[in-house]
Amino acid sequence: MNILTAARQAAAFARGQAVPRASVRHLHLNDAPLVVALQVLAGEPFAPLAIVWGTDPAAPAGELVVPEPRNRDLRYLALTTFADALLEYLEPYLTFEVQTNRKGNERPVCEEAPQIVLPTAASVTSFGEAIGRGVLYSPTAPTQVRRAAAFATFLAQQADRAGQALLVPATGALGMHWVTGQAELENENLAALLAWIDPEPTATQPQRLDTIGRRELLAWGPLRRPEADKDLATLVERYNRATSEQHRARLAAHIAAEVLPGVRDAYRGTHHALTLLRTLDPVAPGAAARRNTDRDAWAWHAQRDAQQRAQGDIPRFSTRDSAEWAARIAADLEDAAQALPAVMAFDDPLIMAEHIEAGEAIAGTVLTVDLTNREVKPGNTNRTRVPLFTLRTDRRPAQPAGTWMRWADDPSVEVELRAQRPLPHSATDPTDTPFEVTFAVMAGHRNGTTVPAAGDEIVVAALEPASGGFGRPGAGPVPWTHRPTTGAAA
Repeated sequence: MNILTAARQAAAFARGQAVPRASVRHLHLNDAPLVVALQVLAGEPFAPLAIVWGTDPAAPAGELVVPEPRNRDLRYLALTTFADALLEYLEPYLTFEVQTNRKGNERPVCEEAPQIVLPTAASVTSFGEAIGRGVLYSPTAPTQVRRAAAFATFLAQQADRAGQALLVPATGALGMHWVTGQAELENENLAALLAWIDPEPTATQPQRLDTIGRRELLAWGPLRRPEADKDLATLVERYNRATSEQHRARLAAHIAAEVLPGVRDAYRGTHHALTLLRTLDPVAPGAAARRNTDRDAWAWHAQRDAQQRAQGDIPRFSTRDSAEWAARIAADLEDAAQALPAVMAFDDPLIMAEHIEAGEAIAGTVLTVDLTNREVKPGNTNRTRVPLFTLRTDRRPAQPAGTWMRWADDPSVEVELRAQRPLPHSATDPTDTPFEVTFAVMAGHRNGTTVPAAGDEIVVAALEPASGGFGRPGAGPVPWTHRPTTGAAA
């Protein structure tokens, strides 16, 4: 945490209200994403207890409760209802066409990809476990349940990629855009997080903090509060001992009355989070680019689903990735995790300010520009145009000479920090410690037409926004330890 983030947290606590971290929305939102709130049985991650889902904030499309999730027959019977609803939601997104590029390579293309939003990051994990892998390979699960589980497993895998918008935790989405007066881990409580971001306008700071404290007692994630679990355990035990269907039905209704109110609250809270996110306008350019990656990934899976259905099967997922494939996936996830903060910073001055404070970017005023400078770049033999400019900044840059950076106004413009020297202190401000930094524009200046001008206030950042995207073959060199051996004994 840098000083600016700490100051924002202090300001949020002093007001009892979250402060903006972003000035634009860094997440693509579909017009009507599917919201899913669920709870699982404590100690049984593959046993869904209750699910509420729908696209309408006012009225869920469906809800279910499994009175005894450890009973597979009851579990699969309930999951059939949700699987039918999930497949119905996904169906419009499964249409794809195969395009061929100039090299003759084919790839599937979808016009749009689905979006499922859950309350918390733990809910996303539980969705992948209880709805996905928990039933994917069960021979007794109905066919539509297993097919829905294949989609849930795929979406859960994609949720590991930073910046994706296929399977989204509401807490993570809100945390990208607001800073609260509490720790990041505490922000995983959606009820409390919403109280920080959208408090009662007329409430005082103590009243707001009191509301937040009470909201922290609510469980909107996949697990219930341990105190409440005691009552639930008693009801489930009585349900298991019931000797008549009539008695069992009454106890099932009691279990539903015990569980559903909290899950419904989580459903409504997740829709409230989406409403708050939609107030952020416009959408950052990087979010649109990341959505293209989502569509590419989804199109490949839609094609795979179609191929498997034609064979009367469902897509399969290996229980253990090969060493080479694991290395490529790890490199892809690392690239996405590194690129996301950089892209967000170049899209948003509020986020770039954090990088300036952390010393990863330099802000200042352009003093001079030299468009006549020509040099022989490494690897070349001819002299080419290399514009130079000097920048006055308020503090000593953290980067040494030779560091390559990017111009925030146009990240395709790459500059090299050549030199820095202190400037005379201001006569009116003894705390002023200005520096003059010389940069060479090494790439992207378009023959000298795209360079800063004297007097411009600019930012240059040592951030790398490039990312290869889904399915690229060059996810970085595969370590020799992860390459298949040739000629080795079986």
